[in-house]
Amino acid sequence: MCWIVGIVTIATTFLLSLPAATGVLGILLVFVNLVAGVAVCIAGYLIRRRRRLGALVVVSAWALPTVVSLLSGQIPRGNFLLLAAMLMLLPNWKHLR
Repeated sequence: MCWIVGIVTIATTFLLSLPAATGVLGILLVFVNLVAGVAVCIAGYLIRRRRRLGALVVVSAWALPTVVSLLSGQIPRGNFLLLAAMLMLLPNWKHLR
């Protein structure tokens, strides 16, 4: 699921956020969303190899855009797909090394 969430996050960032980005702040938010999407794809690989680091990367990819939005003074809008991936992954924590 992490790979799908990462690819969808990257695709929606390119299709929706990039054309609407204006100014340095808009470009920063687009870059942060792209980093979050790539991080979730990397987390998918780590989780496939049963590494706990993958779960931590998913949590940080979920938190990064929220923190940047708060610091920039905007209202944070959460990514439901990242939240769903995190909530599906964390109950399996004991199976990861």
